[in-house]
Amino acid sequence: MAALAERELSPPRQARQASLLLRVIRRPMGLIGAVLVFFVVVVALLAPHLAPLNPIQQFSQGLSAQGAPLPPGGRFLLGTDDLGRDILSRLLYGSRDALEFSIIGTAAVTVIGVLFGVTAGYFGGAFDQFMMRFTDAMYAFPFLLFVIFLISVLGHTNLFELIVLISLTFWPSTARLARAETLVAKETAFVEAERSLGASPMRILVRHVIPNIMAPVVVLTTQRIGGLIGLEAALSYLGLGAPPPAPTWGAMVAEGQQYFQIAPWMFIYPGIALTLTVLGFNLLGDALNAVLNPKRGSG
Repeated sequence: MAALAERELSPPRQARQASLLLRVIRRPMGLIGAVLVFFVVVVALLAPHLAPLNPIQQFSQGLSAQGAPLPPGGRFLLGTDDLGRDILSRLLYGSRDALEFSIIGTAAVTVIGVLFGVTAGYFGGAFDQFMMRFTDAMYAFPFLLFVIFLISVLGHTNLFELIVLISLTFWPSTARLARAETLVAKETAFVEAERSLGASPMRILVRHVIPNIMAPVVVLTTQRIGGLIGLEAALSYLGLGAPPPAPTWGAMVAEGQQYFQIAPWMFIYPGIALTLTVLGFNLLGDALNAVLNPKRGSG
């Protein structure tokens, strides 16, 4: 009976999923966000083929006779930096670092937060109280300041270490959201029906609860990707991100500030790339929120 009901419900669910992107891009801001995100993802994937030059190579012809960065034009379409490196190539490769960090970090945060929130909300009782008190304690702890302090003490960190630190910092908000949605989902008729038929908690969670709480989680996840891109840029700007000569947008902005009078292109271009990327994910997240949560989106 339950399996038959699932088969009968699956076509409408698949149809809703297939039309989600269409509903998002029908909104002007959603279309802009989707285009920006699509463009950045394509650039990141094709960076090795699109970059005209080696992003970390220092070209002797990339500096003027006085040793100053070259302006945009000629061989170096967006100019060079203070070491004679091609700005365009560094921008393209910088998109890879930004997306890799933000997407993997967001995935880790989402998995941890959903597991905590769903198990706490579904089983309830003392277990729920313990899990939520632990989550509240983690939420109240100034982990971001701790991360900055830890990185400054240890020196430069690699991508894996940064993702671990970020995962320990941002999962409580996802856990709270997942728990709140689970408290509603577990009281629905189809979950009660599954429970009365003797379905195991694991089956109910995997097949019914988690799929039905993912709409707000997806919205939060999309917006968090943009936030983590900004965080990675901020850490790189402070010298706490990927070690040189890695082409990160934050580090490029920091380097360009020293030459803003004679070579403003050094920080203008990475600043524009960073702004448009974060804007794209935020607009896409807002559009998803408006589509998946119409009442909240209209408020």
